Amino acid sequence: MTDARMRLALGLMLVALLWHPIGHGALRPGFLALAGLGLLVPGALRHAALWLALAALAALRVALDWPLPDN
Repeated sequence: MTDARMRLALGLMLVALLWHPIGHGALRPGFLALAGLGLLVPGALRHAALWLALAALAALRVALDWPLPDN
């Protein structure tokens, strides 16, 4: 995959998180802040820490809502 295609895919994923954030309560602002940061800060889109933080928030959401989350 070319660099331009990779940036497009990563950017679209963050836009999707902004349009339809997951989680509730204190997790939702975290998702929104990280997605906005990834789109607005140059270089953050390809930084592993951003994606690790988003994955950690998603894992925390599943752990907090266990057994209700599906898919």
